[in-house]
Amino acid sequence: MRPKEYYNAKTVQEENNFVFTILPSELEQQYLTHIKKQIEEMETDSGNVRCRSYLDIPNGSQVMQEIWKGIGRANIVIADITFFKPNGMLELGVALMTKDAVYIIADSAHKKDTPTGLPY
Repeated sequence: MRPKEYYNAKTVQEENNFVFTILPSELEQQYLTHIKKQIEEMETDSGNVRCRSYLDIPNGSQVMQEIWKGIGRANIVIADITFFKPNGMLELGVALMTKDAVYIIADSAHKKDTPTGLPY
């Protein structure tokens, strides 16, 4: 399913306290031990914060549809562009077009692996 088809169908509502992360698979261990754990330990007035990434999607699922759903549900999207990947950049583009709170991060030690012109 293409992003336009998914978002035109409006199949999901944005949720408070839901963060979706766009991360390369090279950062899976950091995601599980640091990023997800830290985000889910946060509390707001309306409850605990939940965090999800494509790394949490079970094998055999319709991965792209689950990613679009995650971006649609999120009120915050965090994208790590350290290891430039075309799929990640597509997901980032969709998030930038559909969300108000999108944070782009990168590890400056891998500067050669990130697109130029983006802040990091």
